[in-house]
Amino acid sequence: ELDSNAVSKLMCFFDGSTIATCACVSLAWKDAAYNEDQDAIWQREFIRAWPSSTLNKNNVILRTLSYRKLWQTNLGSRRLWLSHANCERAAFKGHLDRVRHVRVRGKHFVSGSWDGTLRVGKCKNVGVGSEPGQDFKSSVFSGTEFAKETEEGSVHAGSVFGVYFDGLIAGTCSEDRTIKLWHVLEKRIVAELVGHQGPVYRLELIDPEKEILVSCSLDFIGVWHWPSATLLHKLTGHKHDVHRLKVSNDYIVTGSYDETIRVWEYPSCEFLWTSPPIHQGGVSCLHMCGIMVGSGSAKGEVHLWDLPSGKILFRNTKSHIGALITAVWVCANENKFVSSSITSFQAGGGIICVWTIDSGECMQRIEENAYVNAFCYEFGLLFTAYSDGVIRIRDLYDEKNKVVREESLIKGQLYDVDVQGSYVVACGMNQTFCLKIK
Repeated sequence: ELDSNAVSKLMCFFDGSTIATCACVSLAWKDAAYNEDQDAIWQREFIRAWPSSTLNKNNVILRTLSYRKLWQTNLGSRRLWLSHANCERAAFKGHLDRVRHVRVRGKHFVSGSWDGTLRVGKCKNVGVGSEPGQDFKSSVFSGTEFAKETEEGSVHAGSVFGVYFDGLIAGTCSEDRTIKLWHVLEKRIVAELVGHQGPVYRLELIDPEKEILVSCSLDFIGVWHWPSATLLHKLTGHKHDVHRLKVSNDYIVTGSYDETIRVWEYPSCEFLWTSPPIHQGGVSCLHMCGIMVGSGSAKGEVHLWDLPSGKILFRNTKSHIGALITAVWVCANENKFVSSSITSFQAGGGIICVWTIDSGECMQRIEENAYVNAFCYEFGLLFTAYSDGVIRIRDLYDEKNKVVREESLIKGQLYDVDVQGSYVVACGMNQTFCLKIK
């Protein structure tokens, strides 16, 4: 019989199903697999299996659930979305202009709009009405009513261009050059960050423990300690607006209209490399997974890069026939890279390409009557927000990447989508939708 330390080290090399099987060997092995003190085993497996999971970016859930339970939650959610289970929905109204960004964490979701507001909705409201499509008013975190409850000047004077949310603190960045942080439960503004000389396009939390976030604008990429409103680093080098941003525990990646991406190491914020100016028309989208980052351009080019070295792993300029790349997603575990484009704004057509990462070959090219505005990948399923108002879910564990479920929400554009377990949120012209699988 191996000692407990040896068993724990051994289990670090197994996937979740194998760990569960090992727990049947003996009481000692069961204790090693399921003891809450051994959660590091499940943390490693959870991050390996679902590196992009929203559950791993949710401070509220991480404080209350073990990684073993998170792993079980994701596995159970995958099975539900693949089943014929009923899907309840609710529409949340209140925005007066396009809702471009949504995030769901814990028991709440947030939406940011061009009307300059952040709104907060409760997931529990889904399915509580007599009608499955019942409308609810979400709580506004801006505008006249909320401004009365908070300090003067809490309203964004321009469109909200980016949103982040960790379950408690929501952040918004705006056309008005400011960044604001909100406590969603206490309904108050907790910080305002000022310093950019142009619109702030994106906002990402990079270090929850140290409360560090990153923003991007025309003049610089800002690394902030948000509770003290302190600008720690100004990252420069781009020659045009920086409107795309992705972060991880180790890297900061930015994309610009100057047709390049730039990469910095975190936490040193040391500059690592920049791409050649090969994104014609500017960088239109980014996605990072592990040590790879995918990028798309406004003229139909898709690229996959190795982050440590800056080496380009593959580049394609033909499959999307020069059209705007709307979204990319790196699925490292499945050895797949997915990209989407618009073939015609008038006709509304689009193309999805699924690439094999190690060879760079296009394994599938799908022409459709609608185009994709946003991807979100969870537990092997690719959730897509379409221009025809439909959420389509593809199973990337399947060789043919087949559509396993469609949910029609609105006659018009869906601009963004986010997923957490059994909940999906999406946004359209002036409302947000929340779906729950049962």
